[in-house]
Amino acid sequence: MSKILIALMPVFFLLPVARAAAPVRAGHVVLDATSFLGELPDGDTAQNGPPRTGGGRRGAAPAATPARPAPTFTFENFAINLLAPTPLGAKADLPQAGTWHLYVRSRRVTEGSSFKVAVGDQLSAGTFGQAPGGAFQSGGRFELPRGPLKVTLTEIHPGCAFDVLLLSQQADLTEADLAPLQYPEDIVLLKAYPLPVAIEGVKFGDLNGDGKTDLVVLTPNYSTYAYDNSGKELWHVDAPSGGSELRSQFEAPGVVWDFDQDGKAEVVAWCMLDGRETLAMYDGATGAIKHQIPWPTPPMPHVYNNFRLAIAKLHPGYPDSLIVYTDSGGTVSINAYGPSLDLLWSYSHPRLKDYHGHYIYPVDINGDGIDEVYVSHVMLDAKGHEVWNNYAEFPDNHDHVDSARFVDLNGDGKLEIIAGQSDVGTTVYDATTGKLLWQRFANHNQKIEAGNYRADIPGQVIVASSRFYVGGLGALLRWYDPQGRRIDIWPKHPIPGNPNFSKGDFKGDGKNALFWQRFRIEADGTGTIAFPDEVFHMFDFMGTGTDQPVTVNRNGMVRVYGYKSAKPNPAAEKSDPLYRAHSIANHTHY
Repeated sequence: MSKILIALMPVFFLLPVARAAAPVRAGHVVLDATSFLGELPDGDTAQNGPPRTGGGRRGAAPAATPARPAPTFTFENFAINLLAPTPLGAKADLPQAGTWHLYVRSRRVTEGSSFKVAVGDQLSAGTFGQAPGGAFQSGGRFELPRGPLKVTLTEIHPGCAFDVLLLSQQADLTEADLAPLQYPEDIVLLKAYPLPVAIEGVKFGDLNGDGKTDLVVLTPNYSTYAYDNSGKELWHVDAPSGGSELRSQFEAPGVVWDFDQDGKAEVVAWCMLDGRETLAMYDGATGAIKHQIPWPTPPMPHVYNNFRLAIAKLHPGYPDSLIVYTDSGGTVSINAYGPSLDLLWSYSHPRLKDYHGHYIYPVDINGDGIDEVYVSHVMLDAKGHEVWNNYAEFPDNHDHVDSARFVDLNGDGKLEIIAGQSDVGTTVYDATTGKLLWQRFANHNQKIEAGNYRADIPGQVIVASSRFYVGGLGALLRWYDPQGRRIDIWPKHPIPGNPNFSKGDFKGDGKNALFWQRFRIEADGTGTIAFPDEVFHMFDFMGTGTDQPVTVNRNGMVRVYGYKSAKPNPAAEKSDPLYRAHSIANHTHY
């Protein structure tokens, strides 16, 4: 086992955070299934998203899931399976007194299952969770006062599921009325790209020089497809078929960047040329190869663990250096290249798979305007020399850093590294020296973020996406203050998935909003489900000076959303090359 250092400081109990009252949408009080996550009893489970479909997409892995029939409608694609008899509740806040009607959408999973609903202290006339194919039912009428009350699922006979409860002053609400009530009213769809390819990742930039954001899709088998802002395909390069076609489980290597500063971005990606693995730089508009070199990893056959690309500023002026990280198991290498793919330096280290984590982070840790390069257990300077490493403290490859952020936590003008460090947990390091400042248990901490996200905690907080493996992948949020004191968790139990974080100036007020999985994280630390697909990235896609969340469905859908009342906020840093390199081009699943 690796050596784990634990800071000696007070430890506080983690309590589930209370969620704000259910939203009012179009005059209806909507209690979707996520409204009940704060009280989810032991034994109950969340169903997050519809069944995944597969097949029929270019660039798909050969082991793709067989195509399934389209799933039946589920409100916001989120449901709770009531597998325990324990009651659970959620808060509502009625905007006015009067007659309110209860509606419930539920379904039977096993024979004999059912539940009732208590609105305040009044029990519903109807019983729910008995229809095998699902049913939208009226639960009776209630005379209710204005203001807060609790809605509780009770008298539960386990083995049923529900996705939404509503309180409405409309006496004839139907299931057909539900779809427009999904998701927050202040979030609007701006762009939708239904693409005919399987998506492993998407990179963004102006490929043709028209000033608009274009897309480059990287598929699970490392094929590359370029699309303009309208969704028209510009060009593509297919990876060859064969036994090595399944390459990426999480993130395919590619980057979009204007290396020659002509106003049109190039695309750099893996490809196979003449039977050899190649690192190619393409003209973004046409797909013509401008530069090519051998892919910097041992010759085939080999496995494809972690192949990643990032843009760095390794000299004064414009950031035009490319960092390539390859981990095929046994030997890990980090190589730096100039704008024509000329080799600047190379660093290698003999280690087992994943020891150096999953991504490379160019970051200026000493304030001299030049990037250092951080990867899991080592910090390199701009010439590829070690600044520090903690190889001795963490010799086990399972103790790698999955995700890292660089933040001045204490306001002293120096950066700390906030890391999601696998089973080690949440860790904070001095970025300059590598000294471990504190470490906290966080299950398997896969993703991490830090910033001013909560109204009840002054200043910056750290939020970890803690991953669980029981019954498949799941995750919940763990919140910490800058000193490592535990604040709370949400939801009470993990929801399915391995979620991403994304953040940005959503409203145009200069403050970062935080998104996780399909949720917008609210000021109390809870989440409001906001999108049908998982958030993937967030930046100024539309060129308005605010930031827009981008969601991705691996079956080929990319959507861009905006805040309904966003105020244009042109900011110099959004056009600054270093900002665009670090915040847009170097986006990672991790």
